[in-house]
Amino acid sequence: MRIAWAAAVLLGALCGSPLVGADRRAKTDDGKVVILRDDGTWSFEGDAKKGKKEKKTVLAYRGKSGRFTLHLPPDVWKKADRSGNPAAEVQFTHKEGDTMAMIVAERIEVPLARLTKLALNNIRSIDKEAKVVKEEKRTINGKEGLYVVVNATVGGVPLTYKNFYYTGKEGSYQVITWTGQNVFQDAKADMDAFLEGFRLAQKDPPRD
Repeated sequence: MRIAWAAAVLLGALCGSPLVGADRRAKTDDGKVVILRDDGTWSFEGDAKKGKKEKKTVLAYRGKSGRFTLHLPPDVWKKADRSGNPAAEVQFTHKEGDTMAMIVAERIEVPLARLTKLALNNIRSIDKEAKVVKEEKRTINGKEGLYVVVNATVGGVPLTYKNFYYTGKEGSYQVITWTGQNVFQDAKADMDAFLEGFRLAQKDPPRD
C-alpha cells in the first residue's frame, strides 16, 4: 500500500457531473462554517445575509477511478505535470509557488485510525520530532474524516502540513497540503480551500 509522506516535493516542483442535493457544509480549523453549493460556489455561513460575494470554484481534477473530484478557486492552484511523490495520484502548486498539495487515493478501505497513524509515522521517519498541532474530526462535503495539522522539519526546512484523511466504501484518501511554517498564516485559507474542494462521487463508478 502506498502511504504518502509528502515531503520530497517541496522544491520540485470542483464540475464534471455536478453533485445533486442540498447545500453541503464544512468547518475550517477556526470554527467557521463553509457552505458548498452544487453550482460550484461557496461562501462562509452568514455571508449571504451580510451581502458578501460568493466564492466560485471550478472543476480542477477528476480522479482516475471516477471516485472523487477536486473543485478549487480559479487561478489559485496549478496542477503539476507529474507528482514528486510516486504515492500521489495528483499534485498541485499554489500560484505563489511556496505551498504544495496532493491527493493519495487508495481503493482499499483502511481503518481511519490506521491510515492516519501510518501517515504520521512516515512523517516521523523523516523528522522524529514532528509534532501534531491539531487533530479533530471534520465533515467535508458530507463525509466525516480526520483533520490533522503537523509541524515537521524536512531537509532542514520547517514545514506545516494541513491534511484531511477519509476512509469508507469509496476507498482511503489522503488530501495533503503543506508550506513553510513562516508563511503558514498567509497560506492557510487557500490550504483550507484545497481540502474543502475534495468531493467523493455519490454514485459508484463503472467497474474497472
